[in-house]
This record gives sequence, C-alpha cells and structure tokens, in this order.
Amino acid sequence: MVALVVSLVLAAQAGVPSPPFKRLSTIDVEGSGQRALLVHKNSAFFIRGEEVMAYDLPSGEKLWTHALEEDIYADHLAIDGGVLYVSTSPERRMKDSKLLALDPESGNLLWSLPRQGRSSAIAIDSNTLYTSLSPYHISALDLETKKPKWTTELPKKTDDSWSRGALLSVLVVSGRVAVHCEPVTYCLDVESGKILWSEPVKYLYFGTPLVAKDGVLLVPSDNGIVARALSSGEFLWRNPEVNYGDFAAVFGRWFVTLYNGRIQALEPETGNVAWSHTVGPENAAGFGRYGSVFGNTLFIGDFDSGGVYDNSGKELWRGPREDTIAQPIWTDGTILVCFDRSRILWYEHGEPDPLPEDAAARQALAARMISNFDALDPSEVKRLESLGDDAFEAVLQAFLKAGAAYDPGSESDDNSDFYRQYRDLQGPLQNVTTPKRTDDLVEAFKKTKPGASERTLLLRLIGEHGDPNVVTPLFLDALKADFRAFGLNRPLTGVALNYVVKSDHPDATKYMIELLNNPETHEEVRFKAYVNLARTGGQAGLDAVLANRRSRELLRPLEDRLELEKVGSRERGLYDPILLDEKSDAEGRTWGLLQSGILASRGDLWIAEKVDGKWVRPLFSGVSRSGVSGWAEPRPPEPTVRGKMAKELVDGAWFDVLVGNPDLASDADGDGLTDVVEARLSTDPNKKDTDDDGDPDGVDPWPNAPRHSSLSDAEQVLAAAFEARYHFYGSEVPAIFFAPQGMEPFEMVGWRGPVVWHASEEHERWSTPLEWCYQQGVAFIGFRDYGQQGDSRPWSERCIRWNDDRTEATVTIS
Repeated sequence: MVALVVSLVLAAQAGVPSPPFKRLSTIDVEGSGQRALLVHKNSAFFIRGEEVMAYDLPSGEKLWTHALEEDIYADHLAIDGGVLYVSTSPERRMKDSKLLALDPESGNLLWSLPRQGRSSAIAIDSNTLYTSLSPYHISALDLETKKPKWTTELPKKTDDSWSRGALLSVLVVSGRVAVHCEPVTYCLDVESGKILWSEPVKYLYFGTPLVAKDGVLLVPSDNGIVARALSSGEFLWRNPEVNYGDFAAVFGRWFVTLYNGRIQALEPETGNVAWSHTVGPENAAGFGRYGSVFGNTLFIGDFDSGGVYDNSGKELWRGPREDTIAQPIWTDGTILVCFDRSRILWYEHGEPDPLPEDAAARQALAARMISNFDALDPSEVKRLESLGDDAFEAVLQAFLKAGAAYDPGSESDDNSDFYRQYRDLQGPLQNVTTPKRTDDLVEAFKKTKPGASERTLLLRLIGEHGDPNVVTPLFLDALKADFRAFGLNRPLTGVALNYVVKSDHPDATKYMIELLNNPETHEEVRFKAYVNLARTGGQAGLDAVLANRRSRELLRPLEDRLELEKVGSRERGLYDPILLDEKSDAEGRTWGLLQSGILASRGDLWIAEKVDGKWVRPLFSGVSRSGVSGWAEPRPPEPTVRGKMAKELVDGAWFDVLVGNPDLASDADGDGLTDVVEARLSTDPNKKDTDDDGDPDGVDPWPNAPRHSSLSDAEQVLAAAFEARYHFYGSEVPAIFFAPQGMEPFEMVGWRGPVVWHASEEHERWSTPLEWCYQQGVAFIGFRDYGQQGDSRPWSERCIRWNDDRTEATVTIS
C-alpha cells in the first residue's frame, strides 16, 4: 500500500482565511499519485514516480525537477539547513538505492550515500540525520562527515511485514529518538542509539507521524493509544477508545487524532478526551481523510464531510465533502493553498457568484466550466451539476470527447489525463441527465465504436431513463454485439445483461429463454436467466425454469469422482489429480503417490495402483500437504499416518507408510467410503447409512441429512434458492451446510458433491476435519440469519423475508 505522506514544516501563521472559500486558480502537478509532499517556508516539494519536483506556493511557479535514477523511486522527504533529503527505494530486482541530498533552490544533487531496502522516514536534529540505511536498522548520520555516529538493529518481529523493515516514522525530541518500524514503536537514546523501551503495535498508517508534547510520546497500540514518558519510558496512560488512525498531531495543548470518522482531542497528562466531533462514517478505510494544523486552526477532511476547529474545540465550520476543500498545506493569512494528490489549488475567503436564471446564460456558464473542468474543485463540480439540464449538452460532449481520447487505440500519446477527465465527468453526466434526454443518449451511443469505454455509462443512463419499448431492442443488439466481440467480462455486457435479464419485455424474455436452453451459453448468463425468468418472463419464463430444474441425484462413486484418467504431472483443472511419485514393490506392482482435492483439501495425499497403464483402487491417506487451515481455533494437531506428516510422506516415506497399510483400505460398514474418508466427512464409519434414508453414505448427496417426501413452505423456499444458486455449479467437492438454529435436517438439491449438515446449536466451530480444510477447497454454505442475539423467533421468520402478499421470498446464501 502506498499512501500520501504529508510533512508540514510551518512557521506560526499570523492568521488563516476562514470559510467559505472561493477558488482562485489550480495547477496540475504533472500527473496524479504523488507519493510524498513536504512544505517548507514558501515551497512545496513533491515526489512523483521517479521525479522530485519543487513549486513556489505564492505564485504556483514550478521551480525545478530532479529525475531519480531509473528503477528508483522514493516515499520520504526531509529538509534542514538548506538541504533537501530524499530516501529512495529500489525496484524489486535491485539491491541498492540511495540517500540523496539536494539543493532545495535548484534541485541539483549535492551528495548521495548508498542504502538498502524501502524508502524510510527521516528526522534531522543538531547536524545529525536519523534514518534507515538498511532494513530493520536506524543510523545517526553525521552530516559533516557523512558517516554514522551509531547504527542500531531493530529486532525483526515478522517475516511478512509489508514495510519490509523500513522506518515508517522517526521523531527526535528531548534527547530521544522515537521510531516506528512495523510492528513496533521504539525509543532510543539520541547519543548512543541504545534501545530504551518499545511498544508493540500491529499497524501504523503509512505517513502518520509519531508525535510528542511536554515529554509525553503518543504511541499507537493494539488496544487504543498508549502514552509513555520520553525520558524514562514510564507507562503513563492508555485510552482504549481512541485509535492513532489516519491523522495525529499536536494542536494547542492537545494531542488530536482522526479515526473512524471522529476527530478527538486528548489531554497529554491523562489521555482523557477533552473534546471530539464526528466528521465521517465509522469503519471506512482508504484515501480521502486528512488533517492540517495552522497555528490555532485545525482543518479536517473525511469521506462524508469536513470541518474547521479552533484550539478550544469550537467548530468554526462544518459542511459536506463536496463543499470541503482539499488538504490545506500553506497560507500567508490571506491565501490558502491546498493539495488533492494531483493538483495545487489556491483559495481566498469568499462566496461564488449567484447562478444565472436565464437558460442561455446558464448554458454559457456550463460551457465555460466544462472548458476548465480539470481545474474545478468539488464545490464547483456540484455547482455545475446544479445547472441541471442546462449543463447536459456541455457535459455530454466533454464526456464523449474524453472517453474517445482515453480509449485504447486513440490517437492520444498519453491518455492518463483523458482517463481522469472521463472518470470525473461520469458523476456530473449522471446527475444532469433526465428522461427527456434519452434520445440524445441513444444517438450518442449509436455513434460510439464497439468496445468504447463511454458506451457502458451511456447504456446505463438509457436504461434508467428510457422507454422499455425503445430501450430493449437497443440493449439486445448491444448485448449480442458485445458477446461476439469481447465476451462476458466487458462492463457493457454486464450493464446490458442486467437490464435484459430483469426486463419483462417480450423480446427480452424470448432472448433469455433461448440463452437458458442453450448449453453453449456462458454459465453466468444461464444462471442469471434461471433465477430471474420465473419472475419476469410470465408463463413462458416459468415453464422454461421448471423444465430446467434439477432433481435429486445420487453421487458418483468416489473413485469415479477422482477421475484418475486425468492423472498428470501437474494440475490442469482446480481439482485434477497430480502424480507426485511412482515406485514399484518387490512383486513388480507399480504404486503412485497422488494429490487430489476431491475431498476438500487440494493438498490431500492418496495412493493408487497402476494396472495396464491405468490408476485404480485409490486410497485416501487422511493427510494433506496444505495442513490444517490457519483459521481453525484452537488449532488442532497436524494429522499423521503412523506418525508421519504429509511433508515426510512426500519427501519419501510414503511408500513404506501407505502401500499395504490395512488402515487405509478398511471400510467397516461397507458403504463405499473407507473409514479414513468417513473421518474426513464426519459420517458414521460403523453405519452404512448414517441418516437412515436408504442410500449408503458413499453415494448419498446429504449423508447425514435425510430426504423427506414433503417440505414445509419455508423449507421449499430455501430448497428452491439453494437449487438455483448451485444449479450450474459443477464441482463435486464436499460442502458444509451450517443450519440456522432450530432447523431440522433435510436435503436440498443443487450441489454436486456431498453436503454435510452442521446444526449450529449442536456444533462447535472448527471441530471437524472437514472444517480444517477451509480455504483449501471445502465450501462453507449457510443462509443468513437476520435475527439479533436472543431472537426467539423460529428460523423461518429469521431467514426469510416475504413481500406483503407473500408471493415473493428473499433469502441470502453465503
């Protein structure tokens, strides 16, 4: 994961302009996806790809560009003493990168040092630079000699850290160096580099700095936030209700953090929340959140809204996200400069001019705004959308132009900017389109080339606003053409298919019946037709669905399901058997060690004998190369055969352990499943028919759930949904059905392999060998229980949602 790192090195400001803001100008920072930003005095320094760039913030003038070496990129910047420092990262195949020192006025290289590993955070104090020159190490570099005063190894806590030993944050304060190297925060002595104390933590957001105030260091923790004394490491307090989150800083006399949609101010002495405000949704992750401190003013942006606060916690302004400016990075008290990851935007205090009322004037305004669309901020895009139909023609033409320029094969040399405009214009086009514009959309659609990106949105809007008698033929033509040209995975195919399959127009019904009855039709398309036609297709659709319904079938014998005729040296299909080794015994018989996932784990080991060139009489060993699922808690011991684990068998022990082993061939009840297989499936090894329904376990599709001659209405609903969901599913691997509380066992049709019933009130999770194959091949199936804890209603009311006249039932299968 790469996020934007923002370092604000700001002198105390005389003031900051107050909301509302009026945009003055915008410049594009030569593409999007900046890795880091550092602001110092009147300049902003950016890292973009393999370049470092500098801009003058008062004027917006670009000062210089410094190109990094090929296959080198960077994530961290720092500045001090008239030198800009850049920590670079190598591409995957390269070993070394560099620590660069640049002249911030010209961008010229002053000096460089070799380093290894990912780009690391940098801190500077007293002519000493603190950073990582190799993974899981921190060095104090003397900036005069360019040699380390000391280097300290940070204990490696994990082998799969995404940061790969880089320093995510470094803070030098009060004779201490605080450093976060995932997943631990360390505090070191600034003179010796000795580790004084540490605090483990699972995660610190990339780019979130460590912060300290009055000798107290704020430390992210697995359980909230911890405060420690910098000098001694003494534990001061923990607040389990507050997380370090997306932003942390010192603001006035407080620590402030932004997490889970809340900005909270903490007292450094106690950790108590002094004040807080909700600014966005909980449990949302991703880009889009920010915090910026300017003297006595705090700017916050979240997914839903933004706010401005003074250092007493008073809310100065609050508004929706579209009225919230991008992250402020600089001010002179009159002008506020912001950055949105790809553009620098200049603002002053002020309101926009009122919208004109005359249609011609509104259309002219829309045309002017569209001509300058790349410079607009979210509030101006909202203003454009508020023009409604008067903006339609300008927005549509701009969208079509951007889409045509963006599409592969266009004449544009670099279509990334066109893609951004094509993407950003989709929302405005949707918001200014009304039913009266359907003909314009249809005309535009017919002029686009097959496969053009803009066709998808045009078709969606046509479907939302158009007359079905006009739209359905168009969708059918588009669907058929797109199938021929691009197959099912094109976005246009999905839009057209979702419209047609839900349409009750006779032409749509006829076409979907044809697709359902054609075995050559893509499985996903047949599935959509199958689950919708009974509702949308009238009697003809219902008859087509009923004619295609599956009835109960016995399983193929396990040896047939293994499909030993497909044995090869590598897996071709997901569950095809693989030959791992082959040996002959003293009697000249040939035996093979096979791997097959037909019993739910793709690493399962089997043996079989080769007779006349064919593998026969397969026997399951009971162990898997995939081991026990890491989800199983408590984790059971690894299964063995005569004390040997799967790895030992594969390494050569298989022949002596498995060949001739009578335990593998034992079938005590004669049901066609060996006792070892029955242990995997949790069926009764001493009872031929575990559920007493007349079918031996070896071929019973639900070996521990009896079939019934009649089902209740609720059971029929679930059975119909189950059959529809798995009607076209071809796998014969086992599944576990987790029944809702209170449901009595019964069979359902659809799954082609054995389904094992687990009653929730009788079953302890992760207690059976079949569950231990989770994420290795076994399917976990269940109907969603909408009831809350303590809900005493019967399962039929908790799992099924009926419409008012009880003609349609909705269930959720997971």
